[in-house]
Amino acid sequence: MINLYYLLQNNTGQPPLPWNINRDTCSWKGVTCNSDNSSVTRFSLQFFSLSNPDFLPILCQINSLESIDLSDNHLSSIPSGFMTACENLRGLRELIFSRNRLSGSLPNFDGFLKLESLDLSHNSLSGTISLQLDGLTVDLFDNSLGGSIPESISSNLVRLRLGNNRLNATIPSSAFGSLLELTYLELKNNSLGGTIPPELGFCQNLEMLNLAFNQFTGALPAELAVVSVNTTGNTGLIEPTYPSPTQKMKKTLSGLLVAVIGLVLVPLLLFP
Repeated sequence: MINLYYLLQNNTGQPPLPWNINRDTCSWKGVTCNSDNSSVTRFSLQFFSLSNPDFLPILCQINSLESIDLSDNHLSSIPSGFMTACENLRGLRELIFSRNRLSGSLPNFDGFLKLESLDLSHNSLSGTISLQLDGLTVDLFDNSLGGSIPESISSNLVRLRLGNNRLNATIPSSAFGSLLELTYLELKNNSLGGTIPPELGFCQNLEMLNLAFNQFTGALPAELAVVSVNTTGNTGLIEPTYPSPTQKMKKTLSGLLVAVIGLVLVPLLLFP
């Protein structure tokens, strides 16, 4: 931790860190320790004005680390030393680099076997999505990623955000047919086209599907009748013909009313 302190403190252009080297490490701003303060479990270094990424591999020398949050800084790259060192952290569950200045191709996180949440949103990453989308939550929103959605998606995925990119192919039906845990899928503001695969409806826990402002055509599959779907801005998409949840409720209530009336009138007719 002392090496990390001096590396950040001497980083050109960095303001003085809000850390007191004479106090216990667990009392430093943005540092979280376990219950008995014996080891560091989380770094939350948002708004630290960090721009030089050379300190990143040092973080991964802390074997007890579970979460790293470096959002809202000025980092332009993730060094290979960080990727090599951190993939060996068996307890690392969360990585957040949101709202930085990351550019270039998407780093390969395939070796991060225990990672549950990856957030690289609001950066300038480009190229294709070449990594296997593992983890419970993957957020790549608001970058410049192009090409197609990869077909290799973890069956444990719960949330996936790929909106505000440059994706320009169709939705691969094989990618979503087995995602039984998926609850949220955001693909808005891309150039995705073709028909919407009915396999999306096989995601039995899917609650929210945002397909707004793409180029989808055809009809919305009936399999998505119970999902909240945003299709705004898809001019070639045919409005669904299946009843809305409100219409279903009205139909159910009407059926109940008829049944109640029948229970009242039948005895009167039989026994005037």
